[in-house]
Amino acid sequence: LKEIITKSPALLPFDPKKKTILQCDASKNGIGCCMFQEHENKVLKLVACASRSMNDHEVNYSQTEKELLSIYYGTQKFHDFIYSFAVDVQSDHKPIISIMKKPICKIGSVRLQRLRLKLLKYTLNVYYVPGKDIHFADMLSRSSLKVKVHDPEMLEMVHSVSKHMPMSIERQSELRSSTSKDETLSKIIDYYFYGWPKESSLTDDCKPYYKLKDSIFVEAGMVFFDDKLIVPNALRNSLMKIMHKGHIGTSKTINNARKLFYWPGLNNDITTFIKQCRTCEKYLPRNRKEHMLPHSIPKLRYNKLGSDILEFAAKPYLVVIDYFSHWIDFIPLKDKTSNSVINAFQDVFTKFGYPQTLIADNLPFISQKCLNYYRGKDITVATCTPEWHQSNGLAEKAVSISKQILRKSLETNTDFRESVMEYNNTEIISLQASPAQILQSRSLRTQLPTICKGLEPQIKNNVYDILCKQQKQIKIHYDKTARRNTIDFKTGDKVVIKSSKDIVWHKAIVMEKAKEPRSYWVRKEHNNKIARRNSNQMKPSITKSCTDDHVLNPEFYPDLVYKKDQSTCMGTNVTHPQNVIARENTNSDIFNKPSSSRVEHNPSRVDHDSYKPKSVSQKVTSKKPDTLETKPPNVSKSGRVIKTPHKLNL
Repeated sequence: LKEIITKSPALLPFDPKKKTILQCDASKNGIGCCMFQEHENKVLKLVACASRSMNDHEVNYSQTEKELLSIYYGTQKFHDFIYSFAVDVQSDHKPIISIMKKPICKIGSVRLQRLRLKLLKYTLNVYYVPGKDIHFADMLSRSSLKVKVHDPEMLEMVHSVSKHMPMSIERQSELRSSTSKDETLSKIIDYYFYGWPKESSLTDDCKPYYKLKDSIFVEAGMVFFDDKLIVPNALRNSLMKIMHKGHIGTSKTINNARKLFYWPGLNNDITTFIKQCRTCEKYLPRNRKEHMLPHSIPKLRYNKLGSDILEFAAKPYLVVIDYFSHWIDFIPLKDKTSNSVINAFQDVFTKFGYPQTLIADNLPFISQKCLNYYRGKDITVATCTPEWHQSNGLAEKAVSISKQILRKSLETNTDFRESVMEYNNTEIISLQASPAQILQSRSLRTQLPTICKGLEPQIKNNVYDILCKQQKQIKIHYDKTARRNTIDFKTGDKVVIKSSKDIVWHKAIVMEKAKEPRSYWVRKEHNNKIARRNSNQMKPSITKSCTDDHVLNPEFYPDLVYKKDQSTCMGTNVTHPQNVIARENTNSDIFNKPSSSRVEHNPSRVDHDSYKPKSVSQKVTSKKPDTLETKPPNVSKSGRVIKTPHKLNL
């Protein structure tokens, strides 16, 4: 074969007017190159060829570096023919194509950068050709001449990892040791030096690196992807701890990490690591709005009511509003006890009849006396989640309107009942009728002069359709800014909860789902109390249980605990804290303090989602109304029980 290609008919003289093509290839110990020129019918004719063996240093090059070295050798060998001409270069190594297109500053390997610099003076168009189609260069690289060339510039190069990542010698040693022990990175190093196999033959742990093989290089015993260190599996946790030392958010931590490091699944690993940080979890922002879940609109008048208690000028008032007609009633109360609320309800219901459904807050509306009253009048009660008043939005709006009426009546020294009548007799623009016209099918007679026809009964039939259309429009507008999808929590799920009174998120466990939508019973881990929370007040948690969470202000709804000797939760015994106080509100008709008794809770047998101690309810029925057997404890504005100080007997 050597004799054939060296004969005159095979080798043609160089013609500067014809297109020149270089074929370059590298084997384990040698490099070879051939120069061709394109003749008629695009037939390639051989002009010259060359080969040489690699020296002791070049043998240790990676396969990519060897391939680029063969191109550099070919340009040096045929410099007099190709300088100042555009030349095509054929290579059977695909990574070379991307390296020749990259800016030199983006090439990670210093050796590749130096070879690229040496090729800058040539106009080369490097493209890929399968190895089976470059026979001459492949043959010359495998049967190269025993000639070794030493490039002084390449020998004098100092390769240091400090160019990429300044670090101490100890840290470098730790990285090298962990990289050499990492099974995946050890394979990557072998592939880098001896060539990558086909993707189908790779193991699953190496497949993510296959697409990056053109940008992976090894230096000083460490593996790099471009200018990022590929971190061994054993050091990833410790590096994430250092990156999250300042408890920066997830996005910023990921952004900082991606500038310095790489490993498959980096984003997910950092996100999971930060989710497991209890410090960050305690101070998470509140949840975004969920999609609106509106109340059902009743088809009958005074069939569904909303109720709440407002306090104005140190005096309580009961506010009642009809969901259909928006008729408002508010009645002064003697106090916030159950008896006062029941008497006020009875005054309202005797005028318009008993409703089928009542939406109210928890206390005092779900005290035992009130529950007995509702049961006797065949009224279904639905309560809103504590500290989540959005679920009773119409009643909250009625409270706001009532307060405005009371303020203005006080300012003008008029009777607020007349203002209430004027409000109920004024047309609601969106409904095209007043609450009086909807509820009583007539306008109320006031001091304004009016004709008899204006006071005649007139039934409004289109109110339900208008309410449905209005509710649909409000939901569409509200949902435009609702970014959070509702999460369905299951029994036993670990969560963190936060009410409007809490400063931090507290860990809890879901006990069961309440009957109201998006409402759950949970057990708090820091005090073992049972509380009710809305899904918007909850987040899933994967952090470890923490016992050092401080207890914040007590809550104004009944909390209860399990019996130590009978009940367990998630495999852990729950103890009863001392001095558990079950109270309705700051002014309730029950202030009983159980001493040594244990209260057992059974969620499956609880009515209206209220965890009421049986012993307390029995004591209430045996007392006279609005009387207490014991003096109620002093309570601060924030709800804390003021204890009597223990003085030294000096």
